[in-house]
Amino acid sequence: MEIHESNKVFMLDGLIGLYNQQQPRFAVHKRIPIVMDRIIAGRLEIGNCQQILSLGTSGKTKVKTATREDISDEAVTIFGDLYEYADDKKDLELMSFADQNDSKINGLTNVAHRTLMESLDSKLDGLGASLDDTEITQEVRTNFKTMLQSYIQVTGSAGVARTDVTAAREKMTLQFLQIDHDLDLLDRLIRKFKKTDPDLFARYISARVIIDRGGSHGGDDTPPDTPPTPPAQ
Repeated sequence: MEIHESNKVFMLDGLIGLYNQQQPRFAVHKRIPIVMDRIIAGRLEIGNCQQILSLGTSGKTKVKTATREDISDEAVTIFGDLYEYADDKKDLELMSFADQNDSKINGLTNVAHRTLMESLDSKLDGLGASLDDTEITQEVRTNFKTMLQSYIQVTGSAGVARTDVTAAREKMTLQFLQIDHDLDLLDRLIRKFKKTDPDLFARYISARVIIDRGGSHGGDDTPPDTPPTPPAQ
């Protein structure tokens, strides 16, 4: 989040806090709660986008690496049992397919590795119950299939994460623009209170001030992901 956006979010949180505390007084104007509801919803969406931006791609990339190691370890064991099964059946084609080890698998590119894992899963499905008398039981096959589904889900996740980050950045920008529009409307609506409730009007004007926190030291200027919780209706 840019520093000017962070400054605006701090202002929004203060304004939402004031609204939550003084909601009955603001509600004298029928349209103010409607506009404030949009601002609160926009602030929540900004928080959601910020969480995605903060995560970035690093976390998902680490998950992908760990998952590849896990499924590779499982696959090597299965390939060993499958090779013995193929040897017993004198199935030369299956023996060639199952002739895998740690070095071969670890040396594969990500695309080739995923292709091999998917091919192994398909091969196990094709052999089915004929493997029940081996160490590759139904439980082993089901467990491998579950691992593969998890692996497929995170394969290429760094690219997915970059897409998520781009979408979150665009959505956040749009939310700020919508909130700016609603704040302009709110500033016009609140004018009513200058005479009818001057104390509330003054507190609103004070809450609307955007403070430049860019030069502060010794603290965390990152706003919280969510604004103050609205009061129960």
